[in-house]
Amino acid sequence: MELQFNLSLIAPNDSLVIATSGGVDSMVLLHYLKTIQTKYSLKLYVAHMNHHKRDSSTSDQIFVEKYASLWGVSFQSFDYVKMSDINFHHDARMQRMNRFYDYANAVGATKIVFAHHLDDQAETILMRITRGSSFKGYAGIKEESNYKDLTIIHPLLHETKENIYLYQKEHNIEFVEDESNQKDDYTRNRYRHQVIPFLKEENPKALEKFDQFSIIMNEAYQLIEQLTNSYMTKSVIQKEDKLLIDLPSFTHLETILQKEVIKTCVNKISNNQTELSSINTDFILSMVYSQKPNMNLRVDEHLFVTKSYDLLYFEQKKHLSNDYSFELLTFGEVILPNNDKIIISQNPCNYDGKTTLLWYNNLDFIFPVTIRNRRKKDTLVYDFGTKKLKDVFIDKKIPMLSRNQLPIILNKSNEIICIPGIYQPKTIDTDMKLYIHYLKGINPC
Repeated sequence: MELQFNLSLIAPNDSLVIATSGGVDSMVLLHYLKTIQTKYSLKLYVAHMNHHKRDSSTSDQIFVEKYASLWGVSFQSFDYVKMSDINFHHDARMQRMNRFYDYANAVGATKIVFAHHLDDQAETILMRITRGSSFKGYAGIKEESNYKDLTIIHPLLHETKENIYLYQKEHNIEFVEDESNQKDDYTRNRYRHQVIPFLKEENPKALEKFDQFSIIMNEAYQLIEQLTNSYMTKSVIQKEDKLLIDLPSFTHLETILQKEVIKTCVNKISNNQTELSSINTDFILSMVYSQKPNMNLRVDEHLFVTKSYDLLYFEQKKHLSNDYSFELLTFGEVILPNNDKIIISQNPCNYDGKTTLLWYNNLDFIFPVTIRNRRKKDTLVYDFGTKKLKDVFIDKKIPMLSRNQLPIILNKSNEIICIPGIYQPKTIDTDMKLYIHYLKGINPC
């Protein structure tokens, strides 16, 4: 019996950590790698996770350790530490990956090998189609992927469970049976016992069709990923703890690419800690095409998405628009919370920034000057009458994130006399000049 084992995933002199539960799949994997060890000059390490879920868990661990010793392979076991109020399967998978990753680093391994096969692939694809997933997710398990800086491989992914049993019988390989696999308590088991057999009755080559489906989806996703990365490089800007998308260019992308760009931004800004639902993705797209210039979405407690006119922001934490207020009794300077600077002087200042020149007969009516950010009832005075500051910001398309930081300068009577670059009242030339300088960042005057 010749296994469909993808040898292209193995390189000479590889150091491999083999995930071994003691079941037939992992024991066949271990046996096969042992048979090619000398030919490929492989270093093999067995890693076992004891989940302590069954009475036989410890005996399984002893079984794997015995055969690792018998076959001359290094062995390391890890204990699952139960956490309260969490999904067991998800947490067990993450603990297993993290423990095996640490072990691989400790022994200098280059890859971690898992024994997932074609039946597992079909079950995974069906489960993801049923519950919903991303384009990438619908492709199922990848033969080769990365976890942090290590390579994960599944060399048996094109082989059926039936053939794995045939190989086991031919080579008389001992294994342990997890009795929980026979119960329908878990979702995967129900697909394994009820759905897959039905599909095989409909088409004996059903598993091959899932294999083809996975290959086609992966090939299509490679193209999507390539186009997405190209757009990210050209049109997505990283600024401090934010990612900014230029919406005019974004709206010219195909919808599937738009969704992938959104997902990629979320993964990047959250360090892959936030899983974006299809509902959230659709809402973000609705924000993009909405007539409203300013919208936002709180994805979770750490990730916020904000639309502000022609920009879409992805941030790890919500921008805090804390109110600020400073007072100058006479000429001087103020450093704002965002490190911008306001200088009020009698003389011009030599710098690259915004300067407002005002004329007054008596500066006693100006000082003390208040410098603060906006308030709800702020109103500006024009020749034609008054206008709410909020409406001025809208007319001038000032981004929402900027509105809460822009400095507003008020005189002694709490009248707005300047918003740098936005507003200044008309004054008549007199003897007294008042220069208001607005510097982005802190620069010397």
